[in-house]
Amino acid sequence: MKKIATLIVVVVAFAAAGFGQNRWNFAGYFPDSTFVKKATGVHGIAVDPAGKIWVQWFGRTDSIQNANGTFTGTLNIFVFNPNGTQASFSPLKVLTGAGVTDTLFSSVPPSGAVAVSNRGLRRDHQGNILASIFDRVYRLNYQTGAVMNKVASGAGNSIGAVGVDTLGEIFVQTVVGGNPLKIWASNFSSLGNVTDSSRGFSRTCEVSKDGNDVYAAGYTTHCVLRYHSDFGTFGPYIVGPNDTLMKGFDCESM
Repeated sequence: MKKIATLIVVVVAFAAAGFGQNRWNFAGYFPDSTFVKKATGVHGIAVDPAGKIWVQWFGRTDSIQNANGTFTGTLNIFVFNPNGTQASFSPLKVLTGAGVTDTLFSSVPPSGAVAVSNRGLRRDHQGNILASIFDRVYRLNYQTGAVMNKVASGAGNSIGAVGVDTLGEIFVQTVVGGNPLKIWASNFSSLGNVTDSSRGFSRTCEVSKDGNDVYAAGYTTHCVLRYHSDFGTFGPYIVGPNDTLMKGFDCESM
């Protein structure tokens, strides 16, 4: 009996030691201890193939001068080199390219302008950055910051950080439930919906590399729902009896 008890203690000790070795340890602030203390906190982060770190804050971080000389707040996207300096095209206050010129105005824009909110960042299958901004998804060239594509996916409803598979197919869920969880091809054409009515409030979703499993995180459903399709975006996607994951966990980023 003593031998069995000793064996159990040894196994538990080794398991605890192994777990401790896999902990994440604090390595410092990036780019420094003051820059991150802006507005209402970071709401999106991604790293591109060159190692640049893309960051967006939820609240106002800067301003832009209007034609009449007044200033209006903006919600910049900042892009940092690995050494903490900003990239040559950072910060992004106005998104331009592919026929788009969109200023990232804060919640009180000039008359006639559209207010935005930063909702998430994700690296796509080619290393470019997918920026969720209010109800739109922008693909930004990771080398220049230029707009490559844009789609109004949320139809007036704020969206979360998107998921993307190895084909570049993009999966977009709204923050508020009851709206479609949409799929867009890599050229931003519509591929239909994962579901016509998402559940609960969400900040993010993700997808497996093959596009067969879509993970919808809900911080009011207190779980992660897995939508599965044997045929990827050809569908149909279903939530099976074993597809309610991480029960009790309020997930807001992936």
